[in-house]
Amino acid sequence: SSEFGSGRPEVGSPSFFQRGSEAEPRGRITFSDNKAVIELFEKADASTFPHEAGHLWLDELARDAARANAPQALKDDLGSVLRWLKVDKVEDIGRAQHEQWAKGFERYLAEGRAPSSALAKAFEAFKNWLGAIYRSLTELGTEIPDDIRKVMDRMLATDAEIAALQNRGNSFPMSIGAAAVT
Repeated sequence: SSEFGSGRPEVGSPSFFQRGSEAEPRGRITFSDNKAVIELFEKADASTFPHEAGHLWLDELARDAARANAPQALKDDLGSVLRWLKVDKVEDIGRAQHEQWAKGFERYLAEGRAPSSALAKAFEAFKNWLGAIYRSLTELGTEIPDDIRKVMDRMLATDAEIAALQNRGNSFPMSIGAAAVT
């Protein structure tokens, strides 16, 4: 297993690159010495930072859930993620699973469905930025099941904020599917 038991591949300083249709990478996240460094390259676009941040948040979820005093809800969230990634344990998360999560996180942002009213404007901006890159969400190729969407919601908003938004009757489109993002 990796140094932190967090699903990082065992290749020197573990790195994940975001590549577009071109051969050159757009960005990279490198995990080393208990830190993560995100680099944006010349070909970076509006999807690059959220994609790389997705890798970081998967790593943080795994680390936080592994703590002895981790709340059961956090461990349950990790269990949902592991099932979605089709692995049994964190140590089995490899490059393919990290990419699935990162693409899923891009899609989550591109859908524009904020988990709290405080994040509504930011999610609208992500929807517009990512909509300029992807003609439709199907280009991201990663469907997000509702349980995973809820995990991502809880990564960005408190349960109280999520409930408050739902109680106000604010609703966001349940599925954009192949429709244009904008």
